[in-house]
Parts: sequence; structure tokens; C-alpha cells
Amino acid sequence: MSSQLLQRLASIRSVLRQLLVLRPLAHRKSSSIGLILFGIYLLVVRALRYRRRDAVEKHFAHLVKNKGEGMTPEEAQRIISPLIHLEMPFLVNLALSFALFKTYGIPTISKILLATGQLSASDNVSRRYADTEILISTWAMCPMNGSFADENSPGLTVHHVGDPRAALALARVNYLHSKYNINNDDYLYTLALFILDASIWIKKWGWREVTPLEKQAIFVFWRDVGIRMGIKNIPETLDDLTEWTESYEAAAMIPARSNALVAQYTAEEILYPVPKILGLKSFARRCVWALLDPRVRIAMQAPAQPWPVHLFIEVVMRSSGLFQKYLCLPRFTPSSAVDPNGIWVGLEESKFKPTRYQPTPWYKPLPSGIFESVRDRLLVSIGMHAKIPSRDLASEGYRIHRQGPVSSEGHGQEYVFQHADEMLRYGCPI
Repeated sequence: MSSQLLQRLASIRSVLRQLLVLRPLAHRKSSSIGLILFGIYLLVVRALRYRRRDAVEKHFAHLVKNKGEGMTPEEAQRIISPLIHLEMPFLVNLALSFALFKTYGIPTISKILLATGQLSASDNVSRRYADTEILISTWAMCPMNGSFADENSPGLTVHHVGDPRAALALARVNYLHSKYNINNDDYLYTLALFILDASIWIKKWGWREVTPLEKQAIFVFWRDVGIRMGIKNIPETLDDLTEWTESYEAAAMIPARSNALVAQYTAEEILYPVPKILGLKSFARRCVWALLDPRVRIAMQAPAQPWPVHLFIEVVMRSSGLFQKYLCLPRFTPSSAVDPNGIWVGLEESKFKPTRYQPTPWYKPLPSGIFESVRDRLLVSIGMHAKIPSRDLASEGYRIHRQGPVSSEGHGQEYVFQHADEMLRYGCPI
């Protein structure tokens, strides 16, 4: 072998030896940089995670000092808006959905719902579910009096002046309820669950607890909603409301066939997008029943669930809270079924579209191109949606003063306008 070839082999051997030495060093260096960047990210999350909560406490320091005494409904709405739209929107929405679901364990409520006939067909259930979410989301997000006096509140999601959407939504609900003989205690019980259950779910599974200020604000805001709905004998304090709710539930929540039917119809609507493959839908149904308190589940004649199902829920929900707390940056855009940027321009001109859709996609626009058409058909083919958007499903959008069952669309508008006007402090145009 020539000396020149031997020299080349020796040179190659030397280069390989150096690469073998340098590769672990480079790997360790890149790993160290990755760990440093991850550590910086965690510090940024920690620095920002509680900033919005602290800003609310600082802005309403006088109410913190007075333990919420003298809080107005408008202040209450501004305090809870960041919590429900930015801090923990998914958990709050889930808690309120199950609060409404929980009312079906009261026979006097479930019998009325069953008698309406709105729960026996998939389209009707989807329409009712969509309208309920939109109407409640509207008065939760939009100013109840037409505008906010203090536009500098931290986390405020709607800044429009002259926005009557909340008043119209509440007036429309009052009209739809006026057609049925609903007793005051059932109204009050439903209101109580909307006040109490969100805080309970957040305490159990949220990334932080509800502050005393927020808890009082939830009570003040929803109590004002109850007054505007004409509900009587609403307790003056949160403690009194909690005591009344427990007493009423113990007496009125009893097993009934109507409870079971309404619960089953609603559960099937909620679970529609879950595929049946590998028993996923059956397992999801078990999770729904496991999320209910034993008293509610028994009243709905639903089966008890084995401990692995409860453990699965606990692990998933607690992990979600921890993941948000330590690994997620705060949300910067509000989450709601209602578009916070929707502009009111007049009765007939103001048509809105929700930001999310039910399995039967009420109010979803018709596809505007090939991509959207393919997407909508794909959602149907994989079982996420029951139908593609159409004019029969009000694809042009919804008008707040016409929401409700299809049979009620053209009725009650004068009632709605009159009652909405009475709620508005600043005389916003209806």
C-alpha cells in the first residue's frame, strides 16, 4: 500500500475520531439550549398566568376591601367577563351545560320540556341547544344596559355603545317561557344552579379557584338576571341561596320517566359527534352519567358507573387544569358562542352567526367555495355533523328577537321589543 494512501486513511481516521468526540458535545449543547428556552417559557407562563386576575382585583380594589358590598350588576358583569371568556371558558361552559342538564332531574321541569315536543326530533333538539347557548352567551357577554360605563375594565370583551343584544336575548327568553306554566321555584332552582355550579366545577378542576370577588360577582350578575326574568323570592345572599337550593333539590328531585327521557334525548345530542367505533360513544355516555351527582343520576334513572370511569374523568380533568396552569399562555381572544365583534345595525339588518355549531348546524353559512363544500360534506361523512348547511337550517344567520322553536319565529316580537326597551338604561335603539 502506498505511503500516500496510508496518509489519507490516517487523515480520515483522525477526522472520524474528532467527529465522535464533538457529536456528544454538540448534542449536550443543543439539549442545554432547549432546556433553557423551555425554562424561560415556563417563567413567562408563570408571570402572565395570574396577571389578568390581579388586574381585576386591583381595578375593583374598593369592592375587594368591602367584600363585594355595594357591587352593582354592571360591575359584576365586568368582573366575571374575563373569567368566563378568557380564563376558563371551556370549563365554565361545561359547568353551565351540566347545570342546565341537572334541571332535568326535577319532574315538574322535565314534564314541561317533554310536552313541548321539542326534544323528540334531532333537528328540534339541536335548534333548542343552539338557541339556548346563543341567548345565554349573549347576555353574559354583551352589556345588559346597552353599554359599559367603564370601558377600562381588565379583560372586557365587548366595547360597543348602543348594543341592545343582551336585553333582546333576555326579553326573548322571557317571551318563550311565558307560554308555559312554570312555577317560581323551578325558575329559582335553575337560576341557582347557574350561580353555584360554575364555582364548584372551577374549584374542583380549574387551574385556579374563583376569587371571593368573582364568586360574589357571579351571584350579583345572575341575581340581576333573575330579577329581570321576574323570578320572585331570590335569596339576598349567596349562603342563603346555597341553603335554599340544597333544601329544594332534596325535596323536588325524585325519579321520573320524564326525567329519563329528556336526559337521554339531550345526552344523545351532546354525544352525536362521538364515533361508535371501539365503543367510544358507549364510554362517552358512561362519562356523562359519571359527571352527575348521585342524586341527579338516580332522578334520571341512569345507571351508576364503575370506579375506572370516575378515575378516568378525574385524571383527564385534573391534568387539563394543571396543563393550563403551568404550560399554557393566557388566552388573548375571548371564547364564546357569540361573536364579540358583532355590530348591531337594526332589527332586520342585524343577523348574526354563532362561532360554533351543533351537530345539526343551525345558522351555519352555506359553503362559499369548493373547499368549504368539501369540508361540510366531510364533516357529515365522518359523523361530526348530521347535515350540511342549508336555508332550512337558517344559513343566513339568526335574529335575536326571533330565536326559539321554528313555530315561534314570527311571534312575540312586540313583547320582546317592549320588554327589552324597559331593561335598557341608555335608550339604545331597538
